[in-house]
Amino acid sequence: MLWEAYVVAAELALSLVGCIWAIRVASPGVEYTQLRLTPRPRSGRLRCAFHAACLAFFISVLVAELVKTHGHGLAFYTCWNFILQIIYWAWALLDARGVSRGRRVLLDVVFPASLLVMAVVWAILYPLAKAAHATEQLLNWTSYVQHGINVPLLGLEFYLVCADSIPMAMGGLPLLVLWGTLYGVAAWIIHEVTSFWPYPFMKVESPYAPLWYFLVCVLHIAFFGVAKGLSWLAWRPLHLKASRVESLDTDSSATARLLGDDTVRV
Repeated sequence: MLWEAYVVAAELALSLVGCIWAIRVASPGVEYTQLRLTPRPRSGRLRCAFHAACLAFFISVLVAELVKTHGHGLAFYTCWNFILQIIYWAWALLDARGVSRGRRVLLDVVFPASLLVMAVVWAILYPLAKAAHATEQLLNWTSYVQHGINVPLLGLEFYLVCADSIPMAMGGLPLLVLWGTLYGVAAWIIHEVTSFWPYPFMKVESPYAPLWYFLVCVLHIAFFGVAKGLSWLAWRPLHLKASRVESLDTDSSATARLLGDDTVRV
């Protein structure tokens, strides 16, 4: 075995151990406990229709992709994430009141992962495919959905969820990194069975392989940070406005009490 393989194996092992430890310490989802404690109305018909339409659309795209690739699409991280997104849309449809902590944590994983996949595909993989004159795998309608159209749909859901309740918590970060690490382990197993690497930068024969694996891990963390910032931007304006209204109501009540006291004195 090449030295690069040992280094990459050590990276994956450290990532697995670190993520499991962080999950045990952080207890992902505990930050969203207040969702169950606060009475919340059911989602409107338009919101439920949006969830149902996305669920049906994503399932149809996944089926088309697997039929087209004869099931080989399951070897790619894109397909893994797309399946996770389908699970989210189904969960959102069932959780009409938006009180499920698990659903919020899952959204904290699938949205940053979708941003990451889109960026890697179009910034790294597409130039490589274009240089090799093999862009047909990326320039087709299922690819456009899995590496592009899904992002604004998830982004809209992410905005609505964060603006309506509380901003994104940090508990989903170790789960996101663990998800990517598990795929890295699965890719090794796929290679051992089929001698096929799903992505060119995963080949451990390259002396740059340890750097690539480390970079992918860092990108998971970076895109989680991007999503965290977006959630704050979605949440802050509406809740600042609500705080101002509450402050004005408090000031008005205090003024009314003072005026009432003055009237009594007169």
